Amino acid sequence: MTDSVHIHGENVTNQIKQIAHKLKVEVIRKNKESLVQIPNYLGSGFFRATEFSFGLSTIEFNAIFNHNFSIYTTNNNATLKLIFNLQNSFEYSPKTNLEYAIEKYDSVFHSLNSSKDCYFKLPAKSPLSIFVILIDKKIFESKINEVNIALDPFLIKLFQELKEQKFIYNQSKFSISTSELIEDYKSNSFTGFMKHVYQEAKINEIIVNFFKQYIDDKQPDTNILRKYTLNQINDAAKIINEELDNLPNIKDIANRVGLSQKVLQNGFRYQFDCSVHDYALNLKLKRALHLLEESDLTISEITFEVGINSKSYFSKIFKAKYGLSPREYKKQFKLSQN
Repeated sequence: MTDSVHIHGENVTNQIKQIAHKLKVEVIRKNKESLVQIPNYLGSGFFRATEFSFGLSTIEFNAIFNHNFSIYTTNNNATLKLIFNLQNSFEYSPKTNLEYAIEKYDSVFHSLNSSKDCYFKLPAKSPLSIFVILIDKKIFESKINEVNIALDPFLIKLFQELKEQKFIYNQSKFSISTSELIEDYKSNSFTGFMKHVYQEAKINEIIVNFFKQYIDDKQPDTNILRKYTLNQINDAAKIINEELDNLPNIKDIANRVGLSQKVLQNGFRYQFDCSVHDYALNLKLKRALHLLEESDLTISEITFEVGINSKSYFSKIFKAKYGLSPREYKKQFKLSQN
């Protein structure tokens, strides 16, 4: 039973053909795209490769394997590789005697000019979704030289290291915007020429986004929201919902979910379109709305019950949100019930 494949060369179409030959299946070729369906004895899913202009290409792994499966690659060309893990973890070796665990929402960037042999160790019974971008380094450098625009100091250092053929490996959580771009690339409804042009544009956006994040990672206070951060944002929202009666301050909430206050606030604005304070206030107003409808409490009692200190402030923010004062709302609700 096949438990590994070893592929040679930098051309992704040839790589897919080698995988198909090893697995004894056909390559489905359409335009610049090559697809190999994983045979039933091995699992389910597919490998897909697409070639674009200016030395860009992609390989996608979307699969569940029945047993552990490894892909070994030997590349004799100077290539840059970007790997984005969209689902469960796997092991990746960018160089002999180096092996890394690539977790969900991890991105990896490294240069193959000093490390020709790499491999993916893919676990059994685990849904995998891996998106790889390959960039021909020579073509990429020529594009940089043609543009002739000043680079960020971090990128100047990076490209200098690439020219010197140093081993470069960077692993970090990729951003929410990168995740959305990959999803756009994978799920678009175009066909033929339009699909190819659209996907090529998305690949360039993903590369730009990645280098934007690469620069941000070097800063002491990161500004870019990572996809992984959404889990922590949702944890913070859960804390607010469960502890609304005795609400912790923002600093305490941020510490409990492992984020800075700035990232926490940015995450709430992205996820809920409001600040942390306004998120909590909206919950209190929803609770007040329920009490106005279902209880006989006075406005003062409701104000105290939802944890707002001032009756006049409560009336002001309630009217701003619902268009009526609490007293007017209660009166109107009773009339509608009658």
